Amino acid sequence: MNPRALFSIGLACAAALAAFGGGSAPASAPPVGENPVLPGFKLAALDGRVVDTAAEQRGRPLLIAYWAHWCIPCNQEAPRLRELKRSWGERLLLIGIAASDNQKEAEARAFAKRYALNYPNVFDADGGLAVLYHIEAIPQLLLIAPDGRLLVRTMSVETARQALDERFAPPAPVAAPGDKAGRRRAGRATP
Repeated sequence: MNPRALFSIGLACAAALAAFGGGSAPASAPPVGENPVLPGFKLAALDGRVVDTAAEQRGRPLLIAYWAHWCIPCNQEAPRLRELKRSWGERLLLIGIAASDNQKEAEARAFAKRYALNYPNVFDADGGLAVLYHIEAIPQLLLIAPDGRLLVRTMSVETARQALDERFAPPAPVAAPGDKAGRRRAGRATP
C-alpha cells in the first residue's frame, strides 16, 4: 500500500480513537471552519528542547508545517520553509510537525538535518496533533494569527508567504522630506 493511503488510514483511525476517547487529542478539537481559534501544544522537539506554542508565540504569527520525510512535496517545500524562516526571522514563529504515519522519529530527525531546518520540529508520535489540527493531507501549512485564529490552511509555502506578507509585513519605510535614499526605499523615483 502506498504511503499516502497508509497516512489517510492512520488519520481516520486516530480521529476515530480521539472521538471515542482513545486518543490523546482533546475531545473538543476545533471544527474546520471560518477562522476557528486553535489550541496550542507543548512537546519536545526533535533537537530535545521543549516547544510551547502558547508561550513562544508572543504576538507573532505562527506557521505550522505538517510533513513527512517520504512525502515528495514535503521534500520540495522544506528548503522554501527554511528560506521563509530566514527571511522573517523572529517576526514569525515557525514550527514543523513530523507525521508519525509510516515514519520513525529517527527518520524525521534525519530529514530535519538533511534540509538544515532552522526552526523547531516536533514528532507527532500518536497522531494527536493531526487530529487536533484536522490534518487531512500533507504537506499542510496552517497560518495562525497572534490571537490563535486560523487564517490560512494550504499545501503551498508560496501561498503561506503571500498571506504573511499581506497580513503581517511591516509597511514600506516612509522617507523624510529631502531623504533621497528613503524615497528609493519607498519605491519612489529620486529627482
